[in-house]
Amino acid sequence: MEWAVVKSGRRLVIAVAISIAVALLAISPVGASISERWDLAHYTAHAAIFIPVAVIAFAIRDGLRSKPLHPYVAVGLGVVALALDVASLVPPFDTAIETNEALHSAQHGLVALAGALVGIAVRDVIAAGRRPRVGSSSGGS
Repeated sequence: MEWAVVKSGRRLVIAVAISIAVALLAISPVGASISERWDLAHYTAHAAIFIPVAVIAFAIRDGLRSKPLHPYVAVGLGVVALALDVASLVPPFDTAIETNEALHSAQHGLVALAGALVGIAVRDVIAAGRRPRVGSSSGGS
């Protein structure tokens, strides 16, 4: 069974390259300097970490042609990942994170982990939706 969602390896490579560029820009000295002065830029940097890591995880899993998780498991994985990411942004966690550099670094790791898990979940839900259903005809009617 072919589990690839994206049929072109070239498209996966391009998506990964763009994702790496966006993430590097977000964590570059220029991006870090802007983030330190403006809260909205800081939270935008979180998205600039989350989204590229999600794309990279999607691409790796798809490139390996991995058999997808059951859709319920994949959705559950995505929900848990997003919940952990959002929890780190609400008080009292956010206040503690902003005053402790170690917690702040851990938060960025959590953002990346959540992005990876969401990328896997999205890819697997799409891949699972493409597999043939038991009892369905492949000829169409």
